[in-house]
Amino acid sequence: NAAVTCATCANATCEAASQKCTEGSVSDLALGDWQCGCVAPLVGYANASMAVCTLDECAAECPTCGNATCALAGQVCVDSDTDAASIRDWICVCPAPYEGNATYGPAACRIDECEA
Repeated sequence: NAAVTCATCANATCEAASQKCTEGSVSDLALGDWQCGCVAPLVGYANASMAVCTLDECAAECPTCGNATCALAGQVCVDSDTDAASIRDWICVCPAPYEGNATYGPAACRIDECEA
């Protein structure tokens, strides 16, 4: 069954967490099958309760996200803390054989010619 927006299930529970409520089935035999889902760019869902939302600022599209910034510099974006409240903490990492990284922006990459 395709999920549909809840009209009366547990909308208040989800809305209290700024989440979207979806109903798995409208059958009277399927009570309690609603879910709270995080709203993009946050990710996560939970059955019959508020979801724990995460934010990977290197995978999502958002004003504080870094994937495009790092990619334009030829670097890799890494967000090691995906807690939804942890923003602007992603890093750009230089590709091998270069070394270096920077938080919330492109790194100044360097190469040690004696080590490369």
